[in-house]
Amino acid sequence: MNTTVEYNVIDVYAYDDYAYGIYAYYDLENSIISGNDITAYAYDDYTYGIYVDDYFEYSTISGNTITATSEEDEAYGIYCEEDAINSTIENNVITATSEDDYAYGIYSCCGEYSTYSRNTINATSVNYSAYGFYIDDIYNITFSENIVEASSENDEAYALYLYGITNSTLFENTFTSNMYALYIDSTCEENRFYLNNIDGLLNNGTDNYFVSSENITYSYLGSSYKSVLGNYWASYNETDTNGDGIIDTPYTINDTNDTKPLADMWNDGEIGNYVAPSRSSGGSGRSYDSDISDEIESKVIKNFVSSATVLFGNGIDEQYAVQLRERVTDANGYTISGNAVIVGGPLANGFAKEYNSQFEMPISNDYPGENRGIIQVMTIQDNSGTIIRSYTIVYIAGSDRLGTQAALEYFKTLDELPEGPIMIEWTENGPVVVE
Repeated sequence: MNTTVEYNVIDVYAYDDYAYGIYAYYDLENSIISGNDITAYAYDDYTYGIYVDDYFEYSTISGNTITATSEEDEAYGIYCEEDAINSTIENNVITATSEDDYAYGIYSCCGEYSTYSRNTINATSVNYSAYGFYIDDIYNITFSENIVEASSENDEAYALYLYGITNSTLFENTFTSNMYALYIDSTCEENRFYLNNIDGLLNNGTDNYFVSSENITYSYLGSSYKSVLGNYWASYNETDTNGDGIIDTPYTINDTNDTKPLADMWNDGEIGNYVAPSRSSGGSGRSYDSDISDEIESKVIKNFVSSATVLFGNGIDEQYAVQLRERVTDANGYTISGNAVIVGGPLANGFAKEYNSQFEMPISNDYPGENRGIIQVMTIQDNSGTIIRSYTIVYIAGSDRLGTQAALEYFKTLDELPEGPIMIEWTENGPVVVE
C-alpha cells in the first residue's frame, strides 16, 4: 500500500477505548508519514501516536511531533508491530507517558536494514517500566544521533532496550535514564557501539563491540587528534593522563571492554563542550525548530518549514527567505535530500530552475505577471537509494520582486499547505488572492 500522510494536526481523546493518532492497517510499503502534529490520550486503554499494524517496508516515518498519554494503560509514541524492512524512522519528537502502565517512545519489531536517527524521545511511567526505544529482533540496523530519556518512579526504566539485535551499528546517541541507559539482552551480538553518551546503568549481552572500527579525527581542548574512539560513560571518572580526551583505563563493567572511553561527552567531532541539538521548541505538545518566524501563525506550516530547507538564489530572495526561518541555504549546487521551500523564481534560483517546469504553473518574467506571485506544492519521489523517499517542495515565487513578496506574505497566513496553486497580487493594501 503506497500511502502519504503529511502535515496534519491530530488530537484524539478516548475514555474507555484505544486512542490512535494515525493507524496504518496492514502492509505499509513505499509510504511516508511525515510532519504530523499528533496528540493522543486515553484514560483507561492503550494509546498510540502512530500505529503500523503489519509490514513496514521501504517506508519513512519522519518529522512528526507526538504526545501519547495513557492514565491506566500502555502508551506508545510510534508502534511498528512487525517486519520493519529497509525503512526509516527519523527526526521525530516524541513524549510518551503512562501513569499506571508501560510507556514506550518507539517500539519496533522484527526486520532488517532499517534506520533510526535524530529522534528526540522522552518516555515516563510512574508505576511501571518506561522504554525510550524498544527494538526487538531486527538485524543490520543503523541507530544514530538520537536523544533518548526514560524514567520511572516505581519501576525500571530503559533509554534503549535491545532484544535479538545483531550486526548493527549504534553511534553518536545520547542515552539518559534513572535506571538503565543501555540494556543489551544476551540475545544481541556482533553489534558496534561508539561515540555514544551514556548516563545510567548498563546491561551488556555477548560479543558486542564498544569502540569504532577505524580511526576518527576529533578535537579536544583546542587540539586535534586521530584515534579509535569508544563511548562516554557518565559514571566513569578515571584519569586521562596525556590529555587526549581518552581515559587511560578501559571501561570493563559487565564485560563491556570499551578500551577507549571518552573523558567527556561526544559533541559532533569534539570531546567536551556538549550542547544538545535544538530540534524543537514551543509548548502544549507542539514542536518545531526555534528559528521559525513568529509571523507564521499555523502550527502545521511551522512544522513543515521546520522540516524543510529554505532555499534562496540571490540577495533579494534571501531577505524574503529569512522571514520564514533564520537558517536558510543558497540554492546554488543544492541537491534535494529532504523537504524544501524555494523562495524566488528560476532566473536567480538554480534549484527553482531545475523544478520550475514540473509545477502546474511554471514561473517566468511574463507569468503570472506584474506584481503577482504563486504558492505551489509538489511531492517528488527519490529512488536513488535502497529506501524510496518522498519529499515535499513548496515553491514561492513571482514574476518580479513584489510578486514573490506577495506570495511569501500570504504563505505565512495559511492554515495548511494548499492542495492547488494560489495566485497572489501585491496591492497598496498588501497581498490579495487573485480569483
